[in-house]
Amino acid sequence: MLGRDYTPPIEWERGIAIAAVLALIAIVGGVPGLILAALFGLAHVVRRLFPLPLVLTVVGLAVIGLVGRPAAAAECDQVGQASYYCCEHHGRLTASGEPFNQHALTAAHRSLPFGTTVRVCRTDTGACVTVRVNDRGPAAWTGRVLDLSLGAAQALGMVQRGVAPVCIDVLT
Repeated sequence: MLGRDYTPPIEWERGIAIAAVLALIAIVGGVPGLILAALFGLAHVVRRLFPLPLVLTVVGLAVIGLVGRPAAAAECDQVGQASYYCCEHHGRLTASGEPFNQHALTAAHRSLPFGTTVRVCRTDTGACVTVRVNDRGPAAWTGRVLDLSLGAAQALGMVQRGVAPVCIDVLT
């Protein structure tokens, strides 16, 4: 049992004040206000339980996940698997006649005209990069829609896997 001289910790007072503000937001804002209040309440609890850098990292990743997602597959010009090529081709001439630079943001496509700029987004992570088509490929038997340079593959975070599901949007 608590004694007469027991004083609750200051966190309780802050918690009660925050709960009151959140209740007011929920009452005034209706359903959106209720959702907002629940998110703020959850943020307060998480902030008390976990260190701030961890909370900021998780919240940042959640925001990036929501904002950075690519367009739905129906809105893409082409969807499929992309791979990358590099080292042994570095410096050799591409089908367009320019030397291949593995660090440039370029790609090989079977039919798009040379010089076409496309936005390539990974459909599983939301990572995107803008590349210029300067070569032909990939081989039809691979079933892939695009071969990226090493630089573009690094921007998409697909170097370790080698292939990734992508959404291609033609920009110019």
